[in-house]
Amino acid sequence: MKSVDGHMCAAIFYNCEYAFAKPLTTKEHVWAAAYVFVPRVGMPEHLITDGAGEYVGPKTKFRKFFTKNGNNCKLTVTPPGQPRYNRAEHGVMWMKKRMKLTMRNQNVHPRLWSYLLIYETDVYNRIWKAKHNRTGWESVTGNQPDISEYLDFTFNGWVWHWDWGAKKAQLGRWLGVNRHVGEALSSYVLRANGKIVTCTTVQRVTDLDVLLPATQRLMALFDKEVVGHLDSKTAAIKIEDEVSAARILDAEEPEDDDKNCF
Repeated sequence: MKSVDGHMCAAIFYNCEYAFAKPLTTKEHVWAAAYVFVPRVGMPEHLITDGAGEYVGPKTKFRKFFTKNGNNCKLTVTPPGQPRYNRAEHGVMWMKKRMKLTMRNQNVHPRLWSYLLIYETDVYNRIWKAKHNRTGWESVTGNQPDISEYLDFTFNGWVWHWDWGAKKAQLGRWLGVNRHVGEALSSYVLRANGKIVTCTTVQRVTDLDVLLPATQRLMALFDKEVVGHLDSKTAAIKIEDEVSAARILDAEEPEDDDKNCF
């Protein structure tokens, strides 16, 4: 299903300790995932892919990128029909399982899958792995992860958010952390008009707020309006991903996961 921002598929990098996901508009753009993954995470020593033409063709942008910039990165292709040789296959299955569970429990609209995928990989990278005695985030950055946002907010949970200079809060739904707009703690928030914006001032709707009749009416009106926008599959919804400088403040892992690592 096409996501709210036009994505139809995703590329996942996975090594049983750390996961990285990049939603894509088409599978032919898998090279774009590599262009994002390497600057943010680093160049892998060994990369295993399946035999899809987007990966293995000698003239593909994906292979050209690693051949030119890989610093002796070893590229391996799994045999046809042998997904067990690729660790990423286990990561994909785990992500799908987690996403289905969250969608059901949090009543997430299917067109929000691209944001949910990023959220689930963020959570996975912050889970302590017994085999490695650290989190995936530590394995990449060397630092302990900050999990405060994931304790305070739930995906698709109700939040109050404020526009810059506004005194009155607006109701929205939290769609994860945006870590690429500056130093501030920024969140993706879904508005009633279907637009997804990046906000630096966000507060969870408390249990006491939910009991108020006024809040309940706002929630009912919000859901009625936003579903109409999300159900429209003919066009992508506008994503406001930038934050002006004035708004920036100074500011269950699978039990048998280790069995799938080799």
